[in-house]
Amino acid sequence: MTQPRIRFYQFKFKFLHINVYQNRYSVCETKLYTHHSSQKNINIMPIQISEYQKSSFSAETINNKTIRHDVYQRGNGPPVIIIQELPGIGQATLRLADKLIQAGFSVVIPHLFGPIGKVQAGRNLMRVFCLRKEFKLFSRNQSSPIVDWLKALCRLIKDERKVSGVGVIGMCLTGNFAISLMADSSVTAAVSSQPAMPINSASSLHMSQLDIQKIKTNIDKTQPILAFRFENDWMSTQAKFDTLAHTLIPMWSGLK
Repeated sequence: MTQPRIRFYQFKFKFLHINVYQNRYSVCETKLYTHHSSQKNINIMPIQISEYQKSSFSAETINNKTIRHDVYQRGNGPPVIIIQELPGIGQATLRLADKLIQAGFSVVIPHLFGPIGKVQAGRNLMRVFCLRKEFKLFSRNQSSPIVDWLKALCRLIKDERKVSGVGVIGMCLTGNFAISLMADSSVTAAVSSQPAMPINSASSLHMSQLDIQKIKTNIDKTQPILAFRFENDWMSTQAKFDTLAHTLIPMWSGLK
């Protein structure tokens, strides 16, 4: 099976590629080693959020709670939604957005919590705990309510851009969300980095049975889900990846 052309910086990752096509499943695991860029390129300042088009979007969850967040957009190509990681929408996230735009995509960045332009992992964790109507970090067999809002945003972007679907990238805290969003027909590709929730159970998933069934149905018509983790990550563990694989791939027997 041809491996995706993906490069990461500075870390060694383990990689789970779930591919379903015409009811034929295939899984592979490999180690992706660092692609070294020059320090000059790393230090180049990305385009700042002030250069993005800003809007506000509100939507209701399945529990009839209204959620509203600002959304930042830039670029003119096929849309990719970057869901911010726990440390925040920092320079690394903006640099990732630049790379996607340079590759011909447009970028949509919802602002879910914390300051923009810098990282505050500890403070943002406290903010997330305070946003209980949106984030349920310990919930098993159900997604956080913010996923409902993100699904609505994906549908909005798909309709506004008049495209067949959108791509999503979830990182760290939001890695699980990228997988859950594949349950919505507006999402046709997903990349999940370090999916870990619920953070207190490696054998449980942070998504509902209904979403799981929709993902298994939709994945036949979409691009593969790409999921990544740090090799020694104690939160996004190999056990969590095994749980994902056992759930999404019926004939799963373990990576060899």
